[in-house]
Parts: sequence; C-alpha cells; structure tokens
Amino acid sequence: MSTDAVSGLGSTYTTATSGVNFSSEEVTREDFLTLLIAQIQNQDPLNPMENQEFVAELATFSSLEQQTNQTELLKKILAAQDGTSTSQALSLIGQDVVAAVNTFNYRSGDTPTFLFQATSTGDAVVKITSSSGTVVRTETLHINDTGNHIYEFDGLGEYGNELAPGEYTISIGSPINSSGDTLNYDVYLTGQVSEVQFQEGVPVLLVGNQTVYLSDVKSVRHRDEAA
Repeated sequence: MSTDAVSGLGSTYTTATSGVNFSSEEVTREDFLTLLIAQIQNQDPLNPMENQEFVAELATFSSLEQQTNQTELLKKILAAQDGTSTSQALSLIGQDVVAAVNTFNYRSGDTPTFLFQATSTGDAVVKITSSSGTVVRTETLHINDTGNHIYEFDGLGEYGNELAPGEYTISIGSPINSSGDTLNYDVYLTGQVSEVQFQEGVPVLLVGNQTVYLSDVKSVRHRDEAA
C-alpha cells in the first residue's frame, strides 16, 4: 500500500477504518481488505489510484492470503504431529527403551543403568563427570566379549561417598595409551518407561528418574522380551 495514498485519506480515513482492530501487532487479511476498500472509496477523484498501484495492492493481499492459509495448514500439521507423538509416548509406558542419553540427573538412591557397545576386549574405563567438568568417579571394567554390555551406576563417588544431587555425564572407553586417553564407546541410557510427562506441551518419557525425549529413543523392547 503506497504511503501517499494512505496519508492522503486524512480524517475520512480514520472514520472509514474505525472498525478495524489495531490492538495486535499483526494485520489480518480482514484488516488489510478493510483498509484497501477504505482507500479506494476515499481516494481523490482528481487523482485516482493508478492501475499499477491497485494491482500491487491486490498482489499484496494475495500474498497475505497465501501466508494465512499456509499458517493454518502448518498449525494443523503440527497438531497432528503432537497427537501422534503423544500416542507414541503413551504406548511406551511399561516398556524397556534404549535412548541416546549419557547425561543424567542424579538423586539420592538413583541407580541409572547404561548400555555401552564395546568394540574390543580387555579393560574399559568408566568415568563419571560432574557438570563443572570434574571427574568424580573412575572405574575399570574387564570386557571379555565385544558387543553390548550393561553398566549400573551406584551413585558413589571416587572414595565411596554418595554423590551430591545434580547433573553428571558418563563415558566408557578402552585405554589407547599410557596417558589415560581412551577410545570412547557409544553409551545409552536404558530402563523401563514409568510415565509420560509434558514439558511445554512436548511429551517426555520418564525412565527411572531420568527424562528422555522420543527423538532420543533408539530401540524398544516389551517387558516379557526383556525379562
């Protein structure tokens, strides 16, 4: 809409558009159409709107109409996805899942269980690191076979003391030199889904006391299969 055409409406423009709601920062297609009609009705007869300008106004309205339709379609798609995600999450209650999660929030009495994929036999080093980057627990496991192995964290620190509640990260890997460097394995949180919570409308699984997003779930097993 040209600046000259709008500014030339004066007080007549104010009266003609009094029914338009400007309380929102967004102009709706109804508001736009009302403004366009008011502009046409109140244009200067001696200096009417040029055809090119009118076509430009209609093109703008068409673009706004398309954006509105696309927004509505996107809302419907997102609503359908939310419904599907909720159904998927609820169907996992009582099942065992393996999730790509190696950071966990520890609370007193927790025993988070992890699955790791060993690519070699021999020693494997477990490191528990606090959110500040401090290694609070180091443990050496002996691996007889490659493949999947289970590690259950008992919540104890380096000297047998229970760790303070908070966020920790687990890593497991094979030593590759005398300096203590390791080749880290893939580590996954595993356990039974006890309930589904919603965070800002997004369904989140509760595995033990750990929250897991659906996008992090890599595999699911029925309880009778896992037993």
